[in-house]
Amino acid sequence: MSKGEKILLSKKNKLKVLIIDDIPENIELVEAFLSMEPYDVITARSGKEALQKVNEEKPDLILLDIIMPDMNGYDICKIIKDDPDTQFIQVLMLTGLSELQDKIKGIEAGADDFLIKPINRLELNTRIKSMLRVKSMHDRLVADRDRLEIKNRIQSILTAIIPTLLQAISYEEKKIIINQITGMVEKTLLVCTILKIERWTSLMPGKYVLR
Repeated sequence: MSKGEKILLSKKNKLKVLIIDDIPENIELVEAFLSMEPYDVITARSGKEALQKVNEEKPDLILLDIIMPDMNGYDICKIIKDDPDTQFIQVLMLTGLSELQDKIKGIEAGADDFLIKPINRLELNTRIKSMLRVKSMHDRLVADRDRLEIKNRIQSILTAIIPTLLQAISYEEKKIIINQITGMVEKTLLVCTILKIERWTSLMPGKYVLR
């Protein structure tokens, strides 16, 4: 594997964090806070660009500023949470607004958590890690559900075709073939499951050390 391929693979396996803010200095500050963390950080400076990045990059977590010129954070959050393909992305709203009504509005839009500016580095990193653990548990449940669904489908197909395929062989040979097919199916499902959850192993208890 070439050096370029290794870099590409490493980047692919990192958790993606999307920063959405129209002020470059704010983005740079948050990027600096996350620079020592194992994330692939991407940015957007408008609502339109943000929604495009969400659809293209499928981030694991979004740091979303509320006050922006073209589309406010509430509207962006609502669009993300109303879409079945993106509704489980964790959204952390970064805001200078501290009124209760502002938080209620964010909750109604689907925000998962809030962080009041000015941002504290330790608090930001702690919130992100906590939210990514929630996302990890959700993705693991989805992976388990998909694995069970695939297994049930394969079992239904095998149940339908095996009797016809095995009519001409002995009972002992049938048992051997069925065991071999079952083993191959289970191995395939295991590989699929590992590929789905391997990027989350960094979130297992004990892997993170707060900085």
